[in-house]
Amino acid sequence: MILENFLNLYGKLCIEGDFMAMIPAEISDRLYKNVYVCMKCNARIRTNKPLRAKCRKCGSKQLRPVKKGMKMKK
Repeated sequence: MILENFLNLYGKLCIEGDFMAMIPAEISDRLYKNVYVCMKCNARIRTNKPLRAKCRKCGSKQLRPVKKGMKMKK
């Protein structure tokens, strides 16, 4: 019953791999859509045009998409 209420509240869900819990699509889009990471200084950049974008910290144009794995704190 709790799961049915959850599904009714959030509608479409997405599953991110075997080790992650189910998260709503809105949250997944906010965390991973159009988010890139600088390969030199690891700064996160949100942009619609990754080919033209550059890092705000170091100025590098080497960007990669953010990984959709588990977040681990150091």
